[in-house]
Parts: sequence; C-alpha cells; structure tokens
Amino acid sequence: MRCDVTRQEHVDSLVQTALAEFGRIDILVNNAGQGLQARTEQITLNDFRSVLELNLIAPLAMMQAVLPTMRRQEAGSIVNISSGTTFADVPGTGGYVASKIALERLSAIARNELDGTGITVSTMIPFATSTEFLTSIRAGRADAEAMTAGANFDTPEQVADAILQLIESGEPHKDLVPAAYGGTR
Repeated sequence: MRCDVTRQEHVDSLVQTALAEFGRIDILVNNAGQGLQARTEQITLNDFRSVLELNLIAPLAMMQAVLPTMRRQEAGSIVNISSGTTFADVPGTGGYVASKIALERLSAIARNELDGTGITVSTMIPFATSTEFLTSIRAGRADAEAMTAGANFDTPEQVADAILQLIESGEPHKDLVPAAYGGTR
C-alpha cells in the first residue's frame, strides 16, 4: 500500500488497512528517509524542516499509530532505521545526521518507556545500501555521491536480513558499519 508517512491521514489509513487485513500489527520498520548534504551555513531551513519531518517526525507518528494495537497485543517490535553517518562528524552531513541521531535517541527512550510491555524498540544502523537513496537526496547529491565513491554497498536483502536478526534478538541496536569506520562489522 502506498503511504506518505509525512501525512497523518495516510498513516492512519495504513494502520487501519493492516488491522482490517491481518487483525494485528506485529512489526513496524520505519525505513522511509531522505538525505541532505550541505555544510551547516548552507542548509536551507526548508530543506532541514523537510528532512526532520520525514526522518524524525514521521517515525514518531508511525510509532504512535501502532503502539495502541501493540499494547493490546502485549507484543510487537519496532525498528527505526538510522545511518552509519552518525558514527562520524563528516562535513556536510550535519542536517541529515542531526535527524538520525535524534531518531536514535527517541528510539532508546521509547525502548525504556516500553520496557516490560512485550514491545521492543530497536535501531538498525546500516552503512551504505544499494537503493535509490543517493539519487533522492534533498540537496547536495553530487557531494554525497563523491563521499561514497568506492564504498562497498550492502544489498537491500542483506540489510533486511540484519533487520530480521535484530527483531529476533530484541537487541537495542545493530550496525552494519565496518570497523574501520567505528562499527562492529
């Protein structure tokens, strides 16, 4: 089902459709996101607001939409997708990284708030994934493409498998960031 997660009516419709079709919601993966590549003094406030809306506010709206059902079920798993760029202070990534660091903290706090309810909240931190992400960056696409030149990209299937492992383990977070960049891989 198509869903613009920045539109509350779409979010509500998605949840209602899932409940009508399946009768429950067991897993939410907040994967929608967009990059922003610009030095701090060059970030337009409209670009920053848009990235915050998609990368931070929309995951919160999705979590709020599924939590009543998960609470009734006394079970559920929420995985919020962050970014390996949060492991470094790379010039030009401030706006994007700010949105993802905030999502990581929101996830950790929600996890603590839901402790003992049967609902887990975890964060997946991929490194580079072969998707349309680089071509959909809000601003600074050329800079982002140059920054990732030569990087080994994971397939979407590899990231999906890691997400499934995270859901099964219930761990607070998992990263796919190479050790050379501060990760555990």
